[in-house]
Amino acid sequence: MRLVLRPLPAAVFTYVLGTLVRVRTEERLLHETFGPQFDDYARRVAAFIPGLF
Repeated sequence: MRLVLRPLPAAVFTYVLGTLVRVRTEERLLHETFGPQFDDYARRVAAFIPGLF
């Protein structure tokens, strides 16, 4: 049995791209719903990777 890893980079890229799109879309919705309260929260909490992004 041979392990094929060639599709893995494409799958990881697709997952990360989809997650970024979802996070940004949800942030926009939360900003429209909660306004300044969400802005304060977003400044304190990382959107994707805690402590980095």
